[in-house]
Amino acid sequence: MQTRRQFGKIVGTGALALGIGEISMGLACPVSTNVVNNILKYIPVAVTALTGILSVLSGNGIVLAPVAAAALAAAKVVLADLVADITQYENAPAADKTTLLGKISTALAIVEANLQQFWNDLNLPSGNVASIIEGVLTVVLSTLAAFATQLPTPVVTAALKEVRERKLTRTLTTPAKKRSLKEFKSDLNTAFGTSGVKVY
Repeated sequence: MQTRRQFGKIVGTGALALGIGEISMGLACPVSTNVVNNILKYIPVAVTALTGILSVLSGNGIVLAPVAAAALAAAKVVLADLVADITQYENAPAADKTTLLGKISTALAIVEANLQQFWNDLNLPSGNVASIIEGVLTVVLSTLAAFATQLPTPVVTAALKEVRERKLTRTLTTPAKKRSLKEFKSDLNTAFGTSGVKVY
């Protein structure tokens, strides 16, 4: 038999647990929303940087192999499509947001895989141009990786499975690095160096 005091402790503990649960549930969505809103701000900068890579290559008389061009183009297309995915997430009811976050996470993973494919197929000899491209890709990839750590595990769709199963002979090691938008632009401009390409 429980005393009134024991019963009060049990009820109090339960209320505390419920309260914590409500706080946790209340925080989960805003945190994800902040991440998604940040991604939306970074997308046009990332697309500009990838376009800048093409400018560096063409300015140095380097013609992309079709497979490398296709990988870079695919990354840019998925980044552009992410704008629609994020808009859909922002307008979705709470019950659908987790699924849509998974979709966003998967898109980022596909972009990363395509950029690694691009680097593999570019196969530039060592030199200034290769250093510039490697630097720019490293900034983009490590920033995307930082966003990925704040999102659900990617859903392994047919598209993601296909890009992940490609055989690469070389990849870039890019540990996740969080950057403010200002730092993202600054690091990209540092990577582009004296190539004449600027990210604003």
